[in-house]
Amino acid sequence: MRRLIILMFLAAFATACKKDQFLYDSSARLTTSADTVNFDTVFTRLGSITQSFKVFNLNDQKLMISSIRLVGGANSAYKININGQAGFEQQQLELAGGDSLYVFVQVTIDPTNEKNPFVVQDSIEINCNGSSSRVQLKAYGQNAHYLENRKIESDETWINDLPYIITGELLVTESATLTIEPGARIYSHANAAIRVNGTLKAIGAPADSNKVVFTSDRLDYPYNKLTGAWQGIIFDTMSTGNALNWVVIRNAVTALSLAKNNAIDYQLTLKNSIIENSKEQAIFSDGSSFNAENCLLATNAQSVTIHNGGNYRMVHCTVTGLSDQQIQHKLPILYISDAFPEAGQLTAYPLNMELKNCIFWGDEGFPGNQVITERKGSADFSVAIINCLLQSDGTDQNQHLQDCLLYSDPLFANIDPSVGPLDFHLTEGSPAINTGIETDVLTDLDNRSRTLPDLGCFEFVP
Repeated sequence: MRRLIILMFLAAFATACKKDQFLYDSSARLTTSADTVNFDTVFTRLGSITQSFKVFNLNDQKLMISSIRLVGGANSAYKININGQAGFEQQQLELAGGDSLYVFVQVTIDPTNEKNPFVVQDSIEINCNGSSSRVQLKAYGQNAHYLENRKIESDETWINDLPYIITGELLVTESATLTIEPGARIYSHANAAIRVNGTLKAIGAPADSNKVVFTSDRLDYPYNKLTGAWQGIIFDTMSTGNALNWVVIRNAVTALSLAKNNAIDYQLTLKNSIIENSKEQAIFSDGSSFNAENCLLATNAQSVTIHNGGNYRMVHCTVTGLSDQQIQHKLPILYISDAFPEAGQLTAYPLNMELKNCIFWGDEGFPGNQVITERKGSADFSVAIINCLLQSDGTDQNQHLQDCLLYSDPLFANIDPSVGPLDFHLTEGSPAINTGIETDVLTDLDNRSRTLPDLGCFEFVP
């Protein structure tokens, strides 16, 4: 027995000593969690997110890694950090058996003369026991127009040549009109806003490549899905004649904010457009006016909020409210009021709204109605809802319903993000098919002709 105990002790001691020794065999198993680190499009002058990979020692003995180095050195567009230590190279790194270390990577790309996206490459070399391996680094760079706290004081046109990057606030003054041509991409930095005292005209075209896109300037996942990543477009009191057509607005706090305005026409005409992933509202109006046709307002915390009255029209719009990891749908997707109490004072203003051939639908578990009106004063108040599908019980006395479908599931193609991309096209058997009335909106959001009109922004295609 004593001999057995001594042998067991010696074996354990030998194993411990072995683990405390470095393994110098060239066949030592050293591996990485990735052989390539890719960065989505990175705008020149702006840094990337931080990516990382791990280096694993798969042996039961320690390894001495001779070096981990950025091959491009000080001239590289990339920067690395190894286990919290910045630098282009680290040498004599001890890595215990079964252990691992992190390598963090960032890239900042210098401007070039190229208009099209270009590739910036480098690699990280790992040397151990006379063997070497490399992890490739690849980033897609893109030149851009950079607008920092820019003020537009005379008429200006943005063409579709390079993306436009907004930092701070872009101000269109009262005397100016900013025109944005088809295909232009406008990316806003964190907390940036587009403020319009004059006029904004963003006129795209049906093809995806020709739509005008407003979104945040982080294109790498998951930041390209981050809600509230920029402030949105703000139309101030003096702003008139605004038109957005074939436009996409994503990831704002409030996508469109409209202030009380005395113009005879609508302050904003919004057609054939998509607003999604707003942290607060897709459209917020403080006593203003807008006309929306063929629009999809989807996955916003609240789609439309109206205070202090105003004049509004929505035709063939699909307006939804769905919760996800970022947005909890706890408010009705459409809220309409003739007043907003301030400092104990309440003044009501006339309100006129017409909803026609629209769908207002949200989470199945949402308590109560998705369309809420509150009349707080004695000013004129008219909300006409004609041939719409509503997640509503129809008992709101402020709403004048005509031939509406109540609590009838529109049967969208997909409203479950775990299944795939959300899709608000209608499917076979939807009660919204062929139940609209004729209007002057003759095509849908896919630019298909409307015959017997369906409700919402999309015509059903068998």
